[in-house]
Amino acid sequence: MRIVQFLTFISMKIIFRIKIEGTDKIPKDKPVLLCPNHQSFVDPFIIYACLPGHLANRVMYVAFGEYFKKPPASWLIKPWRIIITGSTRDLGNSLKLSFEGLKKGYSVCIFPEGGRTTTGDIMNPRLGAGILSAESNTPIVPILIDGATGTLSHIQPKFRFSKIRVVVGDPIIPPVRGTESKSLYQDVVDSWRTEIIDLKSGLF
Repeated sequence: MRIVQFLTFISMKIIFRIKIEGTDKIPKDKPVLLCPNHQSFVDPFIIYACLPGHLANRVMYVAFGEYFKKPPASWLIKPWRIIITGSTRDLGNSLKLSFEGLKKGYSVCIFPEGGRTTTGDIMNPRLGAGILSAESNTPIVPILIDGATGTLSHIQPKFRFSKIRVVVGDPIIPPVRGTESKSLYQDVVDSWRTEIIDLKSGLF
């Protein structure tokens, strides 16, 4: 699997001239929620290529099921440990499988926005990542993807060579329970959004 990851990294490096910062901030001693913003269809491949070695074989991915109905995408479900989501019915099951994966020591990659940005800005996050973080006491690692709107995105639907930058932020520790659950979940994902915006503003 690490050979596949290495080849993916080389491909992404050549095609998108990827620059990566801050992977040393990802904890090595515990499962985490890897939470990137979502710009393009290439985002999951970017994240996979950028994973530190200790995580290469220990990550599950929450992904929109519509993208994985047919080959070759459907071939990735098992080897990439992809958890399908999309419908209300899928949501409960995807959270359950993600929670079980975290308990077994796997980290989980989930895009809090729930879909690719339509404007280029960071969209309001859904509660899924907040639920997983708060209920399992798992840190969220915010990951900024910048530049991917230039290819296979809502803004640029066609494939283009685009320079992409990936910046990992400091882990967000879920707060101790003291408020109503939904408010707690919202606070967690709002903290994620604030951190991603701060990382983006720090690029300039």
